[in-house]
This record gives sequence, structure tokens and C-alpha cells, in this order.
Amino acid sequence: MARSSFKHFFTPDVLSSIAVDLWFRFLSRHKVDVERNGMQLPETAEGWEIDFEKLSRIINVADDVTSAELHQALYFIHEMADADSMSLLIGAIGWEALCLSENGSDSCADIAVRAWLASPDVLKRKHAEKRIANRRSYRYFFTDQEVHDPGVADMTEAQLSSIAALIGEDCDKQFKREDGAKTQVYPFTRNGELWLMVRRGEPFARKLSFKDGKSAITAYRPLGYEVAIISASNAEIRINASSNKRIEKYRQAIGDRLFGGADYFSRDNRYSLEPLRMLGRSSLSCPEVDEITEVRLTELEYFWGGTEREMELRRSNNLFTTLERRGKTVHPTVQIGKAKFEVMFRDSGKARSVVIQPQNKLVLTRDTDAHAIDTWLTLRGFVRPPQIWRVKSITGFWRSFERLPVLAGTMNEWRSATGDDADHLRHLLVPTSQHASAIVGENGVEYRVVKHGDGDFVLVDDRDGSNRPVASADLIVYEINHAALHAAISSALGIDGQPMPLADTHNAIQLGFLRPYAGYEFRTVMAYGHETENVRQTAEALIGRYGERLIVLLPTASYRSPDLDSLLTAKQCCLLTLEDMLELREDATFELTDSGEEALARFIDAALPAIGTRDESGMVAFRTPAKARWGDVKIEFKDGESVSVKVK
Repeated sequence: MARSSFKHFFTPDVLSSIAVDLWFRFLSRHKVDVERNGMQLPETAEGWEIDFEKLSRIINVADDVTSAELHQALYFIHEMADADSMSLLIGAIGWEALCLSENGSDSCADIAVRAWLASPDVLKRKHAEKRIANRRSYRYFFTDQEVHDPGVADMTEAQLSSIAALIGEDCDKQFKREDGAKTQVYPFTRNGELWLMVRRGEPFARKLSFKDGKSAITAYRPLGYEVAIISASNAEIRINASSNKRIEKYRQAIGDRLFGGADYFSRDNRYSLEPLRMLGRSSLSCPEVDEITEVRLTELEYFWGGTEREMELRRSNNLFTTLERRGKTVHPTVQIGKAKFEVMFRDSGKARSVVIQPQNKLVLTRDTDAHAIDTWLTLRGFVRPPQIWRVKSITGFWRSFERLPVLAGTMNEWRSATGDDADHLRHLLVPTSQHASAIVGENGVEYRVVKHGDGDFVLVDDRDGSNRPVASADLIVYEINHAALHAAISSALGIDGQPMPLADTHNAIQLGFLRPYAGYEFRTVMAYGHETENVRQTAEALIGRYGERLIVLLPTASYRSPDLDSLLTAKQCCLLTLEDMLELREDATFELTDSGEEALARFIDAALPAIGTRDESGMVAFRTPAKARWGDVKIEFKDGESVSVKVK
């Protein structure tokens, strides 16, 4: 049961802020306690002069004298006696039910008392909502199953209460010894999500108190709140609770009661910090989110591991600026354990912090920032979308290299060019500061974009001069983050080195070198040419400069031609198309397809001398793994004529 010091609430001057008639109605419900402590209640409130000093002493008397019910009532009234709570209570209960004064003379404390007298349960619920609004840290869980929306946004009050009661029963069974009191669950919907607020007893506590001039022990059970938020449309739940054990039990109870299985929400890998590596500073860009004006990376925690469990903390007012000044980037391989950001919002001159701790923890300064922050994180790839596939073909993405020759366009243009691939590859599309000057509507008509002086945009149909408004976010031009794309391709193919443009070619990029075995390397180039003739000319220039055995990557097979195939085959080069080579994994990285892996293996086998053959000097070919050291080599003499050599 809640027991509070009430801070200033118990002082006579604060108590006098509540109207006399409301005190009379409230204290009449606790007449036994009041009169037992020496205050006689009159028959009516008319003409009653309250002794607020005596009332203050009664309110502050120990639990063993004054009933828990009185203390609980005063605790909730005190907590809700402010302007923000006043608006919540009036909206929930209504003017008429509260019997508010016609002349508007009710104070915030008056309205809190009226709400308690009219509907204690509603006041408790609003108190719980107010408390959980300050929750900043959540753990997220996803499902790998087909999304099943039980329709929480359309549930009636009775259905919500029934579900809350069932979950409360489940929690009681698990936590009875901890809480010592029945769990109460208050449900409500917000923005299409189901919020379950759990009011429970905290572990028992004892404190030293002062009573009748002597020290005494006051024993009580503090009141605690926890919350679970269910977003069925996103197939996720987020939970704030006092321990991992309680979080796990809520996850199971909600999955069982609402979705038909305790392990329905089994995935906990919601967040990834890889966009910091892949996109760099561009990962902090969010022009689509009006509420956010700036994001800065201020802290990175690297986990090096090892037997010493080494961790490294990098901190700066602007880490990307610090790294760029030193010619460095986010470490390319070490695990990132945590990242902290400072976010400027349009409604405040002071930045608010956001902390991401993979796999599933997000800490906010304000819960009300959650929607804007979640939108930014999702758009830049920090949030792994719920999906039930392990790998996915992205042919539409590679074909957009033909359909969008400049590789830039609005998000709708990218979707049109790639199908749904654009949404899965948002982390490779970077918003620019530009807005489209014209767009083509669904009807095939081209509309001219006009920006008004107030910053609003309209689409103008030059056929008849008509116009209609358009959101600024729908006009933002996105372009491919080439550095991130090249890094993703190189990672999937095992290519070493830094990408670099090649002069005298039609948009060719050297990605690096494929080094399958020590002593052997194959220069790997990606050609962007938009016409087969340009691609052939690029191949000729590369062969003339670097000779044979190159690996040439093309986005799609449409760039190929018989002349190109003949030229590369004659020079023992490998020609691969990315639409056939790579698939998208659920963690947003690329993976070699089976056919791509086989094609690459065939080229390597053909380009390297067969194992056991001798070169001109008599040396026997041995394929030593790349990056092997002498410490990895094991040499064993079998007999006088043979030796065994193994490399880890």
C-alpha cells in the first residue's frame, strides 16, 4: 500500500486550498479515522471552520493509527493536484460528473478531490498514465511468425478489461511473493497501440520515523508501476519493468493471452548500430521528420571482448566531426555496444539525449519523443523491420540502375523503380537537401512543384493551372549512398581494400581485391555504365591498364553483350551480375546466392594453378589461406619421402 511523506501537501496552508465542502464530503467517508484522532465532523459543511493544523497532524499520523484507505486516497489526490492532471481528469470524467463550480472557482486540488469522490478508479488510471509517461527505457520484442493483429485499436472497454484481468492473474501467480498484493492492470489505447499499465506493490520496506517525540519504525509497501505497449501492426511489444525476470513474464503473458502463444514475441534484435558504419554522418540525417532539426552522435562504446572483456568509450560533443578531423571513421569491425545521440527538437532550444543499446534497448529523455525518434531510426536503418524471410531477392533494386540513370529521386520514384526493395534498403538511400522540381503522378501526368513563401509546397498541373498541396517529405530527393553500397558488396564477396574511382572509364569503381589464397589477388571493379557500349569501352580500358584476370561486376545482365562476353573470356576475366549474385539478409546485409558462390568458385579454380602441379621452378602449388601466419602452419614428416602441411 502506498505511504508517502506528501511533501508540502500536509501543511495547513496547502490543505486550506481545498474547498470546505469537499473536505466534508471526503472526510465523511473516513469518519471513524478522523474522529478517533480527535476531530469531530459536523452534520453539514455549512459554517464549518476546519482546524487545518489538527487535520495536518491526523494526515501525518502513522499507519497503525490512521487507516491505509485514507492514506491511499490522500496519496492519489496529492499526486493529481496539478494543472496537467486537472486536464486529464476533466477529459476522462467530464464536467457534469465532477460537479464543477459554474463560476470556475475550483482549484487543481479541488478537482482532484472531486475526481476521487466521483470515480476513484478513473483517477488511479490517469495517475498510472501520468507516471508511465515518464518512462524512458524500453526493451523491444518482435515476432518471426505471420503478423496477427487481434484488433486492439477497436476493442471495447469490456474486452480490454477482460484481457487486463487475465494478464493480471498470470502476473499474480508469478510475482505474489514479491508484490504481496494483487496486481492491477489498467488498459487503454493510444495511436493504435494497446497500453497495459501495471500497478503493483514494490518489495516491502521499513524506514525510521519520528512519533510522539520518539524514534519508531514505519513498515510499508511502496507503490510501483510498469508498462507494456503492444503494437500489433508492427508485430512488436515494448516493456518497461523493474527486472529482466518481470519483463520476460510480461512478454510471455501478453503473447499467450493476445496472440495464442507465450513465445509469439521471441525476437529481441530490434536495433542495429551498423548504419553508423555504413552511412557515417548520413545516418543522422532526418529531413522527413519535422519535429527533429539536428542529430549529433556524442558517445560510442566499443566492446573488444577477449578474456579481459575489454571495453572502450569514445565521447565528444560531435563524434563524427572529431573523427573526420583525424581522418578516421567508426571502427569497421569491432562490436558497438552502445551509442548516445543528442537530438535537437523544434519545440526546444535544448538537446535531448537518446541511447541505443543493441539488441533491443532504447532510452529516451521523454516518452513523447518516441514516435519522432522511432521514425528517424527506422528510415536510416537502425530499426530492423519485422519480417519472416531469412534472405530476399532484390532484383528490383539492381534494375533501378537502369530505370533511374542518375540514381536519385523521391521515395515514390524509388519505389516505382524498385518495387518494395526501396523500403527494405532505406539504409542505402540518403536524403539530400534538394526537393524535386517536378513529379509524375499515379495518373502519369507530370506536375510542376512550386514552393510558396510560407514554406508550403503545391503541385501545379500546367494543363489547366490547377494545384493541390503536397507534403515536403514527399518531395525530398534521395540518392544512393555509394560508400555504403560498395562496402556492403565488398563484405559479401570478401573483397579487401578501399573503393576508388578509375580515371578514363565510364563510372567504374575499383572495389578492391579478392584474395582467396595467399599470394593471389584479383582486382574487382564495378561498372555503372548505362549503355552496353560504355560498359564494353570500360572493360577494354581496364584490360589495357591492368591485364588479365579481372573481376567485373555489373548491376544487371542487360549491360552485357556478346562482344563484352567474348572480350572478357579471352582475357580470363570474370563477369558477374549483382542481380544474380547477391540477396538481402534480414539483418540488412548482402549474402552471396548459391549460383553466385558457384560462379566465383569456378573463376578462382580456373585462375589458380591446380593443387600439386609444379611451376617452372619446380615449386608445388599449395593454396595457403589468405592472411595465414607461420603460427597457423603445422608441418608433419610422414616418412622419408612425404610430408604433411596443414594451415588453420
